[in-house]
Amino acid sequence: RFYYLVSYHPPKYYGYHKVFSELSLPGRDSNLVANTEYDMSTIDSLLVDLNDAFKMPILFEFNKFDIPIASDSTLDEIADAMISAPRLRIEIQGHTDNIGTIEANQTLSENRANAVMNALLKRGVEPTRLRARGFGFSQPVVKNDTPENRTLNRRTMFVITAK
Repeated sequence: RFYYLVSYHPPKYYGYHKVFSELSLPGRDSNLVANTEYDMSTIDSLLVDLNDAFKMPILFEFNKFDIPIASDSTLDEIADAMISAPRLRIEIQGHTDNIGTIEANQTLSENRANAVMNALLKRGVEPTRLRARGFGFSQPVVKNDTPENRTLNRRTMFVITAK
């Protein structure tokens, strides 16, 4: 006799969603319950072939390996994709700009890759499915000729090693 419309607006997060709603009505002995799940992940479309890097880099400040808060949603989405695709394995590749010594940049790039790997481990990804590697400034995506370009080179990338 009565009709109810429950609207749900998901957060700006493109991962895996579980929605549970319960409606308690006066005069009813039991509650109305609804459960649903849906996947808003954009990663599946990015995961094409082995050894492909998907375009969700995490950018870092100069000479730092602290993960910016703005990257939390990216890490959440990657963790969700990995949890929902149990055969997926990735290599996290750390990179730097060209300021500083080869040795310092190698260490910094390894620290960036390990920081991202640890963030994914905290989100429930199994350690055997992740590998972290640092490349220093040996693989820039753009020339290190301007401050803006150096910012783009201070990153971690994700490469699919198994699907």
